[in-house]
Amino acid sequence: MATTETVRRDVERTNPGAVITLAQPTVAVAGRGRRPDYLCECGYALHVSGTGRHRVYFRLTDERLDDPIMNAVCPQCGRSLPGKSH
Repeated sequence: MATTETVRRDVERTNPGAVITLAQPTVAVAGRGRRPDYLCECGYALHVSGTGRHRVYFRLTDERLDDPIMNAVCPQCGRSLPGKSH
């Protein structure tokens, strides 16, 4: 994978004076009214991205998917969420 510096040097060599604009990272946005992907035993609904040990859980109320549940437990009851074990 090329680094930003490598890309800049390559562009300058082939197109002197060229202006380089790098894309900004994007944040996924949750769809309104989406159905839950996972329902905890306590009834708390979550959105899930990924599969197996690569699952990432988000609250359904999150507008932007930039704040995942990092501790692998249900925010409401504390039960372990499926996926990679601790």
